[in-house]
Amino acid sequence: MKNGGAEVDLAEEQLVDCDTSDNGCGGGNPTSALQWLESNGGADSLSSYPYTAGNGQGGTCNSGVTPVQKVTGFQQLNMPTDTGTLQQYLQTNGPLSIVVAAGDDWQQYSGGPMSGSPDNPDHAVLLVGWGNDPTDGPYWIVKNSWGTGWGMNGYIEVEIGSQDCGISQYLAAYPTTQ
Repeated sequence: MKNGGAEVDLAEEQLVDCDTSDNGCGGGNPTSALQWLESNGGADSLSSYPYTAGNGQGGTCNSGVTPVQKVTGFQQLNMPTDTGTLQQYLQTNGPLSIVVAAGDDWQQYSGGPMSGSPDNPDHAVLLVGWGNDPTDGPYWIVKNSWGTGWGMNGYIEVEIGSQDCGISQYLAAYPTTQ
């Protein structure tokens, strides 16, 4: 989209299967994933490499798919950081790969801004934006890899503040692309 093209969903399963430094779906590590994408030449599309892990163990790496998005490197943010800095990075650079503490509440999430302890980060997700609920206040918009049947069509709203599941405290990174 940055270069005037259409949005393309990229293949999470490719990382689960191929990035062996992270034990398949062992929670996710953005820097490991971005390093793998850089060495592989980029990311495949979700349509050519669909998400099938379900059990979280990963499968056999399919190396015969051609990347649709070239990854030339990545940048990390210095964490922890404040809300304004994260919002500025999102606005300037696009989505950020982050690590959160996805507690049991994430499994049952069905809508609306939620809060959660920042302790024990264990899940890599994509921070894509923010909003403001008239009743519950400001929140982050996060895309999860669990498919569109989870949450709000694959997204979750997380309250901005000290109980933000660690969004403002742990790793945040974004790829450099061509």
